[in-house]
This record gives sequence, C-alpha cells and structure tokens, in this order.
Amino acid sequence: MSEIEATITIIRNQIQGLRIKKIQASDKFQKIEKSLEKLLHSMEEVDDRQVNGIDILEHRGDMESKLKDLFHITEEELETKEQKERFSLELERALVINEMTEIEERIASWNKKLVSTDSTLSVFGVDEYDKNSLEAYAKVANLERELRNHIMDTFSNQVPRDKNWWNSAIPEDVRKSAEGKLQDFLNDSKIETDNSMLEKIDFLDFSDYEAIFRQTGNRIKNTFFNGSDEQRLDVASILSRLRELRNKIMHRPPLTEEELSKFRVYYSDIMHYLKEDK
Repeated sequence: MSEIEATITIIRNQIQGLRIKKIQASDKFQKIEKSLEKLLHSMEEVDDRQVNGIDILEHRGDMESKLKDLFHITEEELETKEQKERFSLELERALVINEMTEIEERIASWNKKLVSTDSTLSVFGVDEYDKNSLEAYAKVANLERELRNHIMDTFSNQVPRDKNWWNSAIPEDVRKSAEGKLQDFLNDSKIETDNSMLEKIDFLDFSDYEAIFRQTGNRIKNTFFNGSDEQRLDVASILSRLRELRNKIMHRPPLTEEELSKFRVYYSDIMHYLKEDK
C-alpha cells in the first residue's frame, strides 16, 4: 500500500468511527427529547429553551452558566423538583447537541484532509445530506483545499524561497493549534511523521484562513494579491461572511435558497481572487 493509500485509509476510518459516535449521540438525544417532552406536558409548559450547536459551540466548558444566561433562568425558576428536573434534562440535551456538533466539525475537518490528500476523491460520511447541501458541503471542502494550496504554493514559489514561512508568517495561536492537531493525528494513527502525507497546514480551521489574511505585518501584506490591502482584506471579509453559512452547512442543513445563493456568490468571489493571485 502506498503512503497516499495508507493516509486515505486512516482518514476514512476516522470518519467512519465518528459516524458511529454521531449515531450513538443521536440516539441519546432522542431519549432526552422524549423524557423532556413528557415532563413539560405534565408541567403544562412549552419547550422554549432550545439551542443549536452553533449557539453553544464556544461554551462547552460551562454549559450550565451558558444556558442560564441565554434563557435568563433565575434561581427562583429552579426551586421545585420539576423545575430542577427540567433544567437537568435541558442541560443534558445541550451537552449532547454540543457533542454532535463537535463530531460534525471533526468529520468536516477529516473530509478537508481527504480531498487535500487526493483531489479526485469525494467527501465521505455525509450520505444524509440533500443534493444542494451536499453540493455546498463539497464546495466548502474544496475551498479549504484551495486556500491551503494557495498559501503553500505562494510561499513555495517566492524568490528567494522561504522554507520557514510556517513559523514566520502564520499567527502563533493558529500555528500551535494546527501543530497540536497534527500531533494528535499522528499519535492516534500510529504512523511516523515522515510517513504522513499531511502537512501542518492541513490542520487549520476554517476561521484560521481569515485570521491569516487579516494580519497587518508585512510578511503577509507583501506576499498576497500583489501587496493590495484592499483585495487581501476583501478576501478576509468574504471568509467572515461565509463562516456562518459554512457552519450551517456542516451542522444544520439544509440551506434556504437565499442562503445557498449567497454561498455560491461568496465561493465564486474567493475562487476568483485566488485565481487572479496566481
């Protein structure tokens, strides 16, 4: 088996394992929903404290406080046994939603690595997506691959070539996060660093590309888009607007027709900028 085939096999196995975890989390979610529905019916209350993964993705550390703040829940509303049981189920539901959101994010990340390893492959593990959502999902993976390749190729083709561009041009927090994820991958897959077809840049998150292009230092300003601040910041701005749509594509499709139309425009605009910068 070649190095590329071995890497692809590892990635597909990772995605398959995550799909199983998502099914298990989904089953847990359905059980919580049924228990909560039964309790709310007995309390003659409606289910008006629902969250989605995007609302709570950044608050996994203290979900209890997040829910109380989000829905303005006071201690007086947690006095009775039924009130406490309701909040306990809502908290459990939020944690499971967060778990499923993180699993979906990891599946998306592995799919980006899959198409980076071999651009002829299709995304994997999203069979439940409708046609439009699948199109958007594949384009997100392709866009991240194009951004990755553009950054790598631009630095590689510089004269003189800067072999240390990863350390000199990538923000420290972005760099350390990607390096940590790469090391986790190598540890989990039990393959040697030299035998991996993946690079540190393959472990960037979508928001990291925006952070890279928003840098004010000359290292980035003078390297991309012929030194044009306007074009570089326009790309960063489009990536920022695209991020919310990207999150919905990954975590709670389908997109509305209006959202899909916006996504196609943003995707086309960024691809145009990258093509013109070559």
